[in-house]
Amino acid sequence: MQEKKLSGLTADNLTGTGPSGLNPIEFAKQTGATVVSMTGFTGGALRKLADTAFYVESDQYGVIEGMHMVVGSILAFYLKQRK
Repeated sequence: MQEKKLSGLTADNLTGTGPSGLNPIEFAKQTGATVVSMTGFTGGALRKLADTAFYVESDQYGVIEGMHMVVGSILAFYLKQRK
């Protein structure tokens, strides 16, 4: 079986600080994958680690989650159209 290489990863994490959100990112970066993050509050370490960061400057969970849903939907639609 041929090993598949991870080419990209999208991470959606409100604060960008927890190990459950950072460990996969660090692994992806080690494999050479491109990382796109979506964060809020301060963006934490995840915002700094990502190659491209979508940051919602807010401290309101609902606002951050809503923007992440919109961006995630648009990104999924765009990627589907590229096939």
